[in-house]
Amino acid sequence: MRLLIDPRQTAIDLVRKNGIGAEVGVHIGDFSATILNLAKPKKLYLIDPWKYFPEPAYKDSMYGGERVTQKDMDGRYEKVVKRFNREITSGTVEVYREMSFEAAHRFKDGELDFVYVDGDHSYEGVSQDLKAFFPKVKTGGLIIGDDYSLGGWWKDGIVRAFNEFVVETQSFVEFKLAGQFAVRKLS
Repeated sequence: MRLLIDPRQTAIDLVRKNGIGAEVGVHIGDFSATILNLAKPKKLYLIDPWKYFPEPAYKDSMYGGERVTQKDMDGRYEKVVKRFNREITSGTVEVYREMSFEAAHRFKDGELDFVYVDGDHSYEGVSQDLKAFFPKVKTGGLIIGDDYSLGGWWKDGIVRAFNEFVVETQSFVEFKLAGQFAVRKLS
């Protein structure tokens, strides 16, 4: 018998229901919809610059190279706002179109129950996101992330940043499964 596990759903199942969370790296909002459906947060902040990155390091990413333009990124942003219009109007969702490390300053320390990190996959980007959002998460809250793997255009960026983060912080690894990771903040 083969047991099928959805690692992203497993990560969100760890999140306290009716909490306050943030998703860093929204893209077109598919996982945002999953978070809303499964975690049923009181408030979900969607954070993404929806910005084209022309640097060679990003040429194979979803936000760089020759496959996309800034116009495409603007279109993604507009679709997300339209998609979640009802939730935005009701106050359940807020959208911040800015770099994640800048958006982190909007939150008080200990304000968030969880953060899902899936933005800039470079070592520098992931390190910056983890360090910026760790203080914003409550003790006992979660930092969850995507694409914990070697390869991809980010090479070892996510793995290296995550491993360093765990060593440097007061946190407990809840799980690493099929590219997902979840870390619980201890203090």
